[in-house]
Amino acid sequence: MKSLNNLSRLPETNNGTEYTVINIAEQIWTFLPPIIMFVGTVGNVTTVIVYIQPSMRTSAFAIYAIALAISDTTALYSGLLFDWLVLAFDINVIFVSSTGCKVIIWLVYTSVCYSAWIITAITIERVFVVWFPLWSRRRNDKMFSRILICCLVVICMALNSHFLFGMVLDTEQSMFHRNCGAANQSYWIFFQRVWPWISTNLFCFIPSSLIIVGNMMIVLKVSQCKQNDSCETVRKDHLSSRKRHANIQDHRAVLVLPILLTLNIMFLITTLPINLYLLILNYSDVLITDEYSERKAQNYLCWTILNMLLFSNNAVNCILYCLSGSNFRRELLALCCGKS
Repeated sequence: MKSLNNLSRLPETNNGTEYTVINIAEQIWTFLPPIIMFVGTVGNVTTVIVYIQPSMRTSAFAIYAIALAISDTTALYSGLLFDWLVLAFDINVIFVSSTGCKVIIWLVYTSVCYSAWIITAITIERVFVVWFPLWSRRRNDKMFSRILICCLVVICMALNSHFLFGMVLDTEQSMFHRNCGAANQSYWIFFQRVWPWISTNLFCFIPSSLIIVGNMMIVLKVSQCKQNDSCETVRKDHLSSRKRHANIQDHRAVLVLPILLTLNIMFLITTLPINLYLLILNYSDVLITDEYSERKAQNYLCWTILNMLLFSNNAVNCILYCLSGSNFRRELLALCCGKS
C-alpha cells in the first residue's frame, strides 16, 4: 500500500541514533522483500496448481482460492516489487511514463481491495451455508462464486479508477528519481485527506468488521450444532441419494471452516496495524516538520515493518492452506509424489 505523508521517502539524518534507525529500515527493505516475493510467488502458483486439480476444483472454495492467489501475486509485483526497487536501490524504473505511473498505483490499490473482499465474501458465504443450509443446497455454489468474484473485481477496479485520471508523472526530476503526483491541487486534497478515510474503511475496517462478526456467527452455530448433535448424519444406507448429496455438501462446508478461520485471523493481524497507523498519522501531529528529527526516522522504521507485515498477507496463504486444510495437504502431497 502506498504511504501517506511521504513516509516512503528516506529521511535524511545527521546524528548516530537516527542513522542507526534508518539503517535498520534500509536493511529490511533490502533483504526482506525478495524473500516475501519468492515465498508468495511459489505459494500462490502452488495454490492455483492444487486447486485446479479435478478432485479439488469441484468445491466453490477452489474458485475463491484461485482468485485470491492471482490477486495476491498482483499486489506483490505491483506494490512490493517497485517499492523495493525504489527504497533499496533508489530506482524508479517503472515511472518512465504517466501511463505506467497511473496503472501501477491503480493495480496496487485494486489488488489490495480485491484480496480483502474475496476473504470477506468467503466468510459471508460460509455464514449463510452454516446458518441456512437448505438455501445453500438449492443453489449452484460454483456458478454463484464465479459471478461474485467477477462482480468484486469490476467494483474494485471502478472504485480505484480515479488514479487513472488523478495521478501524473513528475517529469522535472531525472528518469530514475521520478514520482507519481496529483494532477492538480483539488485531487491532491482528495488523495491526502479524503481518500485515506475511504480506502481504510473499504479495504480494511469494513471487511475486518464483517469478518469478525461472521466468524463469531460461524463459531456460535457450529458450537450449538455440536452441543445439540444436530450436525450428526444418520447411516448412509438409510439415506436417499438427494440427502446423501446434501450431507456431502454440508461436510465440505465444515471442512473449509478451519482454512477460513486461519485466513481471517491472518488478514486481521497483517492489515489492521498499518491501516490504523497511517490513518492516525495522517490526521495527527505525529510527524513534525524537522527533516532530521529522530521521530521521523522512528516513524519510517515503523512504517517499514508494518509494510512487510501487510505484504506478508499476500504471500503466506499457501502455507495456511497446508496447515489448516487436510484436503489441500493430501492433494499437494499426491502432486509432489507423482500420484494421481
